[in-house]
Amino acid sequence: MTRLISLFCLFIFLFSLWSDPKAVALAPTATTVAYTTSSTNFANPERGFYHHVETRGSDPTSYSLSQLQGYRSSEKITLIYCINVLDSFVTSNISQSFLDHMQSNLNTVRTAGLKCILRFSYTDIVNGDDGSWPPVPPYGDATKMQMLAHLAQLRPLLQANSDVIATVQLGFIGIWGEGYYTDHFVDDPNNPGTVSAARWQDRLDVLTALLAALPPSRMTAVRTPEMKQNMFGTTTPLSQANAYDGSLLARTSYHNDCFLASDSDFGTWQSAAAKSYMADESRFVAMGGETCNYNPPRSACPSALAELALFHWSYLNIDYHPDVLTNASKTDSWVSGGCLDEIRRNLGYRLVLQAGTYDDVVQPGQQFSISITLQNEGYAAPFNPRPVQLLLRNQTTGTIYAASLPEDPRFWFGGKTAVLSHNICLPNTIPTGSYDLLLHLPDRAPTLAARPEYAILFANGGGVQETATGYNKLLHTLTVDNAAPAPPCSNGIMAALFTAAPAAPTLAATLGSNQVNLTWDEATANCSLNLYGDTSPYFAASSSTIEDDMLTAGTTATTVALAATPHFYIVEGVGCDGAQTAVSNQVGTFPFAIQPGG
Repeated sequence: MTRLISLFCLFIFLFSLWSDPKAVALAPTATTVAYTTSSTNFANPERGFYHHVETRGSDPTSYSLSQLQGYRSSEKITLIYCINVLDSFVTSNISQSFLDHMQSNLNTVRTAGLKCILRFSYTDIVNGDDGSWPPVPPYGDATKMQMLAHLAQLRPLLQANSDVIATVQLGFIGIWGEGYYTDHFVDDPNNPGTVSAARWQDRLDVLTALLAALPPSRMTAVRTPEMKQNMFGTTTPLSQANAYDGSLLARTSYHNDCFLASDSDFGTWQSAAAKSYMADESRFVAMGGETCNYNPPRSACPSALAELALFHWSYLNIDYHPDVLTNASKTDSWVSGGCLDEIRRNLGYRLVLQAGTYDDVVQPGQQFSISITLQNEGYAAPFNPRPVQLLLRNQTTGTIYAASLPEDPRFWFGGKTAVLSHNICLPNTIPTGSYDLLLHLPDRAPTLAARPEYAILFANGGGVQETATGYNKLLHTLTVDNAAPAPPCSNGIMAALFTAAPAAPTLAATLGSNQVNLTWDEATANCSLNLYGDTSPYFAASSSTIEDDMLTAGTTATTVALAATPHFYIVEGVGCDGAQTAVSNQVGTFPFAIQPGG
């Protein structure tokens, strides 16, 4: 009898499948796409070779827009080294006219679609009886108090233009701003290699002021690892746990301006331990610089390739030293040795799609799955925060829906593979139809988020790169169909209309023992968030009041140190298109909200 009942149940089940064909497809089908790799050199932001441009107080020089645009179009260069020599202001404030001049130059950089490696110095003149080496004092840099006053003047400039500042080198101190030949930051300028604890503290004061003048997402580079170790009193390198945590340590990186010039890179290394320390830390900070001396075999291709990878280089001067890089008459130059093009491709990140598996159909209001494998073939990970967005673009109307993925490209390390596996939930209101899947890594700044020049492209052929938009095509069509079999949304990432206005978070604050705990609700239309703070009630969200520009979509809480004076806060939601923002209510360092007009 039991067997008859079982056979009857099986018959009913099979009959139901035959009578309702939709019931046969118990799960959506999926397609796996294999991607082709490209060896082409192309322009990608915040990485690669750079050119040098300069201006000085005694001879203001305006950047040439056509020249900067030519770097990008003909050489695929996206970075320039922007040196501002404050030689007319060693003992006085920076003039308003020169501040305006620097702003004009930065406007030109933005128009050209490039970014700056920024440095300020007071002198590049070597004093000597006959011009011989080494330099002799006085060297010509300013006092600490004058530097701090200048940084107060520069803060609005740095905040307003942080979108086109890739990183800032500490500068200021010494000839060229390299921190060695200095009149004021050693006890005896005739013995610049000896720095007392008090003078290290002076240097840390300048570094701290520079970092305070920049948004929290930007780093400052010092010339040697020992400089950082001595200023902070530590020889423990950053780890992944404390990388990018906004601390002074995590925001202090390096530039080596005599790469491969000697066994010690002309004093860059004082010990093997320092090299090991910097190899570890450079995974998490911006690393770059220039060569300065033809020194084969150390300066030749084998050493260059090994150490660029070891120290995770992101940027390098293409102009200096030409005997090391581009002089074909030198048998051990990089061009003669055959490694120049490889270095050109691999400086910084070089992200390559390997494979992706995607569901084929989905219903509105339900979820579909993606799994994307990519590899970073470059020397380093991206060093500034950047969103990762999965886009669905309707093939008929062009309407785009975006889902903000939780991955942080700063942890896509050189030589490593990353896998992005997620369930994506669609809104009930999404129209049915065919949608292209795309991956978008735009700039974090709302001013640049919609500009394709500032989005990361993958090093793939086969039509992946969409240079007109900055999107990366995943070469898959997703069909949105009311009759499609798909699971309901369950802990998936919600997609939202790409051009939808962001929702203003509702912010609350509570006091801890030594911190302020900020919490808010987070709308799906927000693709990133910014935190602003000020001592004045009813202040405006602006570049001068930003406290954290690294809050990612989905974040609903953060903490800030308890200030000595009352402090007030705003959280700003940024739309997925980067062009629209919405600010929260304002709260203070006490457990009730500030009501405007109250």
